Order: sequence, then C-alpha cells, then structure tokens
Amino acid sequence: MNDKESQCFGSVTTLFHGMCEADELMTQEFWEIFFPRLVAIARKSLSSYFDAEDVAQEGLIEFWKKAQKGELPDMSNRFEIWSYLAMITNRQAINFLRRRSRKKRGAGKVVTESVLGSSTGSERWRLDEAIGHESYHHFDLVLDEILASLDDELRSILICRMMGYSNVEIAEILECSDRRIRRRVNQIQHELSGHSV
Repeated sequence: MNDKESQCFGSVTTLFHGMCEADELMTQEFWEIFFPRLVAIARKSLSSYFDAEDVAQEGLIEFWKKAQKGELPDMSNRFEIWSYLAMITNRQAINFLRRRSRKKRGAGKVVTESVLGSSTGSERWRLDEAIGHESYHHFDLVLDEILASLDDELRSILICRMMGYSNVEIAEILECSDRRIRRRVNQIQHELSGHSV
C-alpha cells in the first residue's frame, strides 16, 4: 500500500458515498486507489497486462454505473466495497476469457454430424474436439449455477481460489483473517458437495 493509499484508505467509505453522489474528485480518488489493485486481480487470470487493465476498467465502470443508478447493495465498510469490486472484476475476467475462448472455438458456430463426416484434409474435425467443446459448455453452465447460488463474499473467495490465490492471499485482498477464509472455503466445499461437473 503506497503513502497516498494509506492516507486515503481510512476514508474509502466517504469516497464511495461521494462517488454515489457523482462527486468528480472523490470518484477520481476512488478510482486511483482501487484501479491498480483490480488490475492485479485481473492479471492473475489474464496473460496480458493490457487485457487486465481493460478488465479492471470495465469492472470500475460497471461499479460506477450501478452506484449512479442506486443499484449497489448496502455497503457500510471498505471490506464490503473491496469484496464487491473484486467480485465484479473477477466476473469481467471470466467473461473476457469466455469471449476469447469462444472466438478460438469458432465464435459459436454449430458443428453438425455432416460437417464432421464431410471434412477433408487439414479441415478435418476430430470427434474428441467436438465433445471437448460440449464439455466446456456444460462446465460453464454448472459454474454459472454455482456462482449464482453463493453470496457475494463466498463467490469472491471461490473465484479467487479458481484463479490460484492461496487462502493467505485472499485474506490479504479481502482484508480479513486467514482463519475466516479457511472457514469460508470449508463452507463453500460443503455447499458445493451436491454439484457435479
């Protein structure tokens, strides 16, 4: 945490409320505090720094738009604000990866049996590739269902775990104890025991 961040961080909730009321200076300061941290979160799952910046920017813009429309949940402290921002950024990163994956897989083009049978040479489709696409689609659906079933904090923790963060790193990001994260991870495991991928 740099000097500016440590000076302002005690007043994150004040900056948040100022941003909700369209105060330009407070919005700018809020952005300057959180943007680098959100880039770091996005960078964990994206190979390009520039993609991570884009994702962090999209996350902050979405947060700002929701604040302007009064659509944000009640947030009374910086932990809740940070957790919500991290969740939005993680969702943006997942959506970015999905879009990129769809592009690589043919931009959603349907592969029929006739195409599989009539292809020749280098254009030939392998059956296991087509089945693999279906498996990814099924996984996406199950993941969406799982994420929708969790509250915001558990969702953020699960996404961070899927992105390779350790419990200690998640505790640092969410500014809570490692013990709390361990309890929440156990809760997530218990809640997800009924889901199969």
